[in-house]
Amino acid sequence: MIDAWQSADFFSIDPAMMRCAGVGQADARMRFYLERPRGHSKTTDLAIVAIWCLAFAARPIRGYAFAADVDQAAILLDAIQRIIQFNPWLRDLLSVSKGMVANTARGHPGNGRYESHGVWYRGIATLQRCNLDPG
Repeated sequence: MIDAWQSADFFSIDPAMMRCAGVGQADARMRFYLERPRGHSKTTDLAIVAIWCLAFAARPIRGYAFAADVDQAAILLDAIQRIIQFNPWLRDLLSVSKGMVANTARGHPGNGRYESHGVWYRGIATLQRCNLDPG
């Protein structure tokens, strides 16, 4: 069971995720920023978004998740692995290996991968400035 604020977060990013997966409206807003305090499901919810995008994409996609270091990046992959473990039908679609999760289902239109990288905080700040630049 998710809290109302989590549902609101998923609802707010749903059009962008659907567009990325090739099943949404072309004019969906593609920028969003969600901030949560410690212990408020950041990793698990990001894992859910990554799994949904890979499992239900209508075309090949590639996504990236960045963390402060390799150990922190591995936490996301562990969360993805746990969700797949508890949802056996996902095992036929997705596989987790070192540094990435991929849609490996033969013939699936969404065959692609989601990579998790350990980078330094400076790299994250640079990435955020680029993504939030209105130009």
